[in-house]
Amino acid sequence: MSPEKTHYKAFIETVDSGIFDGEPIGNYLKYLKDDANYIMSPVNHDSVLPAIAESRKDADAYVHLYLDKALANKKVLPFDNAVCIEDDFSAVFMENYPGDKKLRITFYIDTEKEDEYKGILCSGILKFLGSNEGKYLFILDSPSDIYASFVYDDHIAPQGTRSFEVSYMAQDLMQAAITAINELAYVEKMKTGNGKKTN
Repeated sequence: MSPEKTHYKAFIETVDSGIFDGEPIGNYLKYLKDDANYIMSPVNHDSVLPAIAESRKDADAYVHLYLDKALANKKVLPFDNAVCIEDDFSAVFMENYPGDKKLRITFYIDTEKEDEYKGILCSGILKFLGSNEGKYLFILDSPSDIYASFVYDDHIAPQGTRSFEVSYMAQDLMQAAITAINELAYVEKMKTGNGKKTN
């Protein structure tokens, strides 16, 4: 994707077009557009853990340290406002959600496909379960809260909530959350001067 056309810019343009007006998620998307703090990830989505540390174990340990303070307060993220972190794959919006260790996550992918859908939006609420062998685990809080849609030039195509569809959407949301949290932890590490330099 060219610097002139990013997932984040495509999300802004899509929301501003009004194409989601009238949808249950429409007002929330406007809130994210207006209020989420934007961060560009300094690494690609598949390169973040090696950037944090040379070993997977050390990288996972650092991310846990990044989250520990928030988790101790029954939150997931160590800040109060919504945030958007964008990488080469997607723009991911996240914020703490009311309840014990819950996270509201929304991602947008600009597919740049011609004669097909031009974007994918998915949103839902995840609950942090804990960690296993250094990896942190989420589950979908409520299937009824999930929302996904393909985006076309002049219309959207919201997806159904049949069990197999929800399962795929939940997996996508959980993977997006894990990657975005890793990237936020790496950004924090870069601020302290302990991160690796990237091109």
